[in-house]
Amino acid sequence: MTLHNYYYHYYYYYYYYYYYYYYYYYYYYYYYYYYYFYYYVYYHYYYYYYYYFYFYYYYYYYYYFYFYYYYYYYYYYFFYYYYYYYYYYYYYYSYYYYYYYYYYYYYYYYYYYYYYYYYYYYYYYYFYYYYYYYYYLYYYYYYYYYYYYYY
Repeated sequence: MTLHNYYYHYYYYYYYYYYYYYYYYYYYYYYYYYYYFYYYVYYHYYYYYYYYFYFYYYYYYYYYFYFYYYYYYYYYYFFYYYYYYYYYYYYYYSYYYYYYYYYYYYYYYYYYYYYYYYYYYYYYYYFYYYYYYYYYLYYYYYYYYYYYYYY
């Protein structure tokens, strides 16, 4: 082996050595780079979807309970006012009809007893009228015949 060949092989050997060395170095460098890059992307997408679904369900249940609350609220007040006005008008008209029939029967019995006493005193008056009429008539004829026969 000549000196020329020796240096030739020597540099050739180191050339390939450094070539493969940098090749693997950059290979692993990019490998880990892309690994962490994809890990980073995957990680953020994971949390992105996690928070996305989290807020999705949060707002879903929020509007669900919001809707449920207001549905229950309006439902409650609807029946509250319904029964309120129902009993209000019920007692109002019951009160009205109660006093209506009360005064009706009051005046009915009032006029009933009025006419009753009216006819009572009417017959009473005529009874005494005829009583005294016949009474005086009787004494009239009595004294008439008495004077007639004795004088």
